Amino acid sequence: MAKKSSDNLLPMILVGVLLTAAVLLRPRWGGAVDQTAQPLPPLATAAWLNSDGAPKLDGKIVVMDAWFTTCPPCLQSLPKLARLHEKYAGDSRVQFIGVTFEPEENLPQIQAVVDRIDGFTWPVAYAAQRQLDMLDIHMFPTLVVFDQSGTSVWRGHDLGGLEAQIDSML
Repeated sequence: MAKKSSDNLLPMILVGVLLTAAVLLRPRWGGAVDQTAQPLPPLATAAWLNSDGAPKLDGKIVVMDAWFTTCPPCLQSLPKLARLHEKYAGDSRVQFIGVTFEPEENLPQIQAVVDRIDGFTWPVAYAAQRQLDMLDIHMFPTLVVFDQSGTSVWRGHDLGGLEAQIDSML
């Protein structure tokens, strides 16, 4: 017995409803996200690129960029972040850092991204999955701003509002 075309309609409607719900309920790219204050995790155990060990962060505004080398949105945001970094490069009160979960085996790929982005001179912690877990970071890129006491005050998935946040803290 052949199925009627209406028999196939219900599964198609269900798929459409599920896809619509997934789009409407997904976290939004852009702007700030969950603003629950979190402490800056210890970064001394992470391996570092562009730095001789963990940078001194005490008493500084810290702008942390969580990214990885095969993340298209991360790679798109890095040149913009480099231009923003340039604005604050002379201000000793502000420190930019990058953080990636990628292991030491990926160091050539991490270095290639750093070398490819003009102005990407800030320290990058790699093999830092533990620190990302401590901050509950699972979407990339994620940017987090920590105040001078080491408490997060802003978090987002793009640079929208980041510069205004930094400026308001200076």
